[in-house]
Amino acid sequence: MTTATAPGLNRYLFTETGADSAALNVLGTLVHRFPDEGDYLIRVRRGDELVGSRLLAVSDDYHTIQATYDLASFDDAGDEPDGCSCEGDFDCIREDGVAVFHVGTGPGGYSVTVDPVGERRERREFDSDELVEDDLFSVLLLRPGRYAVRNEVDGAEMAVTVRYPDGRTDAARQDAELVTVDDDGFDAEAVELDPARGLSFLIEDPARIVVELDAADERAGDRVAPTGAGRRSPTLTVGSVVPFEPADHTAGEVEARLEDVGSASNLRALLVAERRGENRRAVVSVLREKLRDVARRTRSP
Repeated sequence: MTTATAPGLNRYLFTETGADSAALNVLGTLVHRFPDEGDYLIRVRRGDELVGSRLLAVSDDYHTIQATYDLASFDDAGDEPDGCSCEGDFDCIREDGVAVFHVGTGPGGYSVTVDPVGERRERREFDSDELVEDDLFSVLLLRPGRYAVRNEVDGAEMAVTVRYPDGRTDAARQDAELVTVDDDGFDAEAVELDPARGLSFLIEDPARIVVELDAADERAGDRVAPTGAGRRSPTLTVGSVVPFEPADHTAGEVEARLEDVGSASNLRALLVAERRGENRRAVVSVLREKLRDVARRTRSP
């Protein structure tokens, strides 16, 4: 018997059993970075139907670093805008800012494309059907059980186990588990999580990530205990994605920044940012030395 959720809870968080980066639902969030200034047209579809579109302006003239879109709240398509005149309804972020796409409620099934408008129409900027380098797909799994994860582009697979809750762990406050997806597949064969702990996929090569429930934990049955995560969709804050741009700093400043890293999420954010900077070798060198220090201390009596 399925338990009723309390008022204010997003019941779709407890009824969905998987996520697809190309058919977004309440369990998934997509993050795309805009490295080039310009005007962009965001189109949102549900299945084959266009449900809405918005304009996004990207420029160093703006200070906002993040634009967040609830795909379930997009207006009917109506007349699609031709370009960004900056006189109508549009969003704006600074160059190198990010757009965060999520589904606030409902059954999901949304896809997103982003195209430049005006003189730069020749190159598609983003397509949720095929994620590319630096895109991020994050999922929030609440139902205990065993999940199969697959990259539909190259067939790579990995396993995810969501443990039965022990009542003592507040997984919603834990850092998300990060898995890198490249031409060798997933950088982890298997991952174990507590319910409501995020799982993020950092894309380095083309990917469409599908997460499916393979076998539910029998102890859970149809009952999924609501958690604090049930009052929100699993959106990401920009601070967890691009808090710091190493290209703006010297190698010494990047090294000093590493000294301030105090959590896995801070380290992950630094590494994501570092991928776009010019100080990759400096950061990797410092990280390796830190790992050597840890190993030496571990071996010491």
